[in-house]
Amino acid sequence: MNQASLFFFFKIIFSLGVIYFLGTHLDFHQVKNDLSHLSYASFFFCLLWLWSSYFTGTKRWQEIIACDFRKISLGELWAQVMIGAFLNQCLPSSVGGDVYRGFMAKRQGLSTEWAINSTLIDRFYGLVGLIFAGFLALPFEFRTLMTTYLGQIILGCLFLTFFGFVILLFFHRIPLFNHPFLQFFRTFSQRLWLTVNQRTGTWNILFFSFLTSSGLFMPLYILALDMGVSIRLSQIAVTLPFIFLISVLPISFAGWGLREGTMVVCLGLFGVDKEEAFALSVVFGFVQIVASLPGLIIWLFRKSSFLKAA
Repeated sequence: MNQASLFFFFKIIFSLGVIYFLGTHLDFHQVKNDLSHLSYASFFFCLLWLWSSYFTGTKRWQEIIACDFRKISLGELWAQVMIGAFLNQCLPSSVGGDVYRGFMAKRQGLSTEWAINSTLIDRFYGLVGLIFAGFLALPFEFRTLMTTYLGQIILGCLFLTFFGFVILLFFHRIPLFNHPFLQFFRTFSQRLWLTVNQRTGTWNILFFSFLTSSGLFMPLYILALDMGVSIRLSQIAVTLPFIFLISVLPISFAGWGLREGTMVVCLGLFGVDKEEAFALSVVFGFVQIVASLPGLIIWLFRKSSFLKAA
């Protein structure tokens, strides 16, 4: 068995292990009761919100690509985003869909370097949208966060991520010795600066970033309300960047287990029961899987069309 296969099984075992550990500390009768309050209407509404966020995410990526290339058709990019969303949900890594998007962008005529960096920059702006929402919510939850060590860590994470953005933006201007690793970040920084240096495009990118980020915290908030979880939108917005950063660590299967554990701990700061937080996280993950299924249909249709053409 090669190293990649071993790492694959490690991720599955890790995710199952975390979920099992949580399960031994949860009252599953309470979890079932929390899930019973969920309505089909709210579930469908969350799907619509996620699908709209995929569309605004496509617009963001289109604007990023246009900073150094002609605009690729929205329909073509939307298909790539949907397939990428599905791959992010079904592959062990939560970034497998981004690899696919970069590959397909190259087939649209982008250079290998710009195909990779435009996809990474798109991810970067997605995190910017989450951090911006977190800062907007911060005045409402600052006092609560400062009362615990975990809250202080979440608060520090927001500010450290913001300063990380600034450093990346100006990294290409820092005089450093030549090294392939540093050169990668220098090129990324130069490309990122390109997207910031175009006023109209920059505002469009930031606007679509915020709308796309709402596709994470708004469905979560809607599900929480429908399940009777007592939590405010500001509390979700201020903790979601930390939850997202932890869940994308490449040690679990598509973030499962990490997301549930982090959400149980973070929402517990605001008095949410661990059973409620666990149920909310599982339903949110399931909604994301269902929302990404059109990507599978598009992928299979394209694969079928390709085979017929061959």
